[in-house]
Amino acid sequence: MPNPPYDRIYFDTNVFISAHWPFPSPVFLSAIDVARTRFEVPTVLIEPVERELKNHWCEEAQVTRRKLESHAREFSKLLRELDHEWSLRIPADEHIESLFRKQHDKAVKRYKLLRAAPPLRPTSELFDMALTKTRPFVEKGKNFQDAVIALAILDDLDASMTSEAAFVSNDGVFDEAVLNELCLPSCATLHFFKDIRALHENLNKYVTKSTKETMDLVEGIARQEVEQALPEIQSYLDENLQMPITFGGFLSRRQIEKFDSIEIVGIRSVFAPIDYLEVDENVARISAYLDVRIHITVRSLQVGEATSEPRLKVGQTKGPPALRPVSYVNRSEAVERVVLVDLERYFDSTGLARVRPIAASFSAPPSDPGITAAIGSPLDPA
Repeated sequence: MPNPPYDRIYFDTNVFISAHWPFPSPVFLSAIDVARTRFEVPTVLIEPVERELKNHWCEEAQVTRRKLESHAREFSKLLRELDHEWSLRIPADEHIESLFRKQHDKAVKRYKLLRAAPPLRPTSELFDMALTKTRPFVEKGKNFQDAVIALAILDDLDASMTSEAAFVSNDGVFDEAVLNELCLPSCATLHFFKDIRALHENLNKYVTKSTKETMDLVEGIARQEVEQALPEIQSYLDENLQMPITFGGFLSRRQIEKFDSIEIVGIRSVFAPIDYLEVDENVARISAYLDVRIHITVRSLQVGEATSEPRLKVGQTKGPPALRPVSYVNRSEAVERVVLVDLERYFDSTGLARVRPIAASFSAPPSDPGITAAIGSPLDPA
């Protein structure tokens, strides 16, 4: 079976963000590991993406900091009423940024990413592209950063004397047509992938039969370990999983009065890195998609019958309608959902390999606004 047609892999900033960089997901790690170890295809981190990634993380940290400081001021005010002085000490922004940079550099080295810093195109060229709406530019020069990233990738390909590469982006700006248009002047080829899973699946097509069998064996063992750990996973979900107090679409939005219980009804799929059975217990991680049934109590509006039937005498005009009693009632519902669970591998006192959950979140289908709350940071559905 031939190797993939691309010799380098580039990720857009949004892919790093969705993979929780600098602590990337098992699916992300599996993709870059397969590319590097099986096909000697490196993952390249270009400087514009690196800068945008750092800026995004620092902005998120500042937003969280402002919220924390606001709550801290309120809490301090309450304590002063009790004659107790208290203040919250938060590291300076520069220190927080240095902590991110340290973890970022460690991740780049650990996962063997290649750094590249091609010279950026002159402003005049970008301005002309924006004026002519050369994609990814659209009206009013939108998508400037995307254009800079795409052109930097093409320049890095040229500098490395490489003609074909894979480009992964999930923000909806890029597609095959956009990349083909950008590649015309350079005669390079960028193979577009809409997300990390699409790249992972493409790589798997080029895996040799023996390697495919190894991957099947690894994921089969990982699935068995997940099956054995289901009681512990169930307890973990019972103790940690959170959900918003409302869910459903615009017209079917409901308020949850009580999160009664959650039960695992099946294992949908398990993803494990190809070297899952070889790495030590502090590194090995897998992801399992579980089908679950959520039992909840929801609050709904109930309209009763009119208290009396209106009647008319000769010559009378119909008056206002009879009032109907309105009340709120609670009723139980069972909702089917998918939960993504990250697990780590360890060895028990007898030397047997086992897995234990370390994180979980609801994974709703794209067409369902569903539940997107994650443990530790519950989010309201969009």
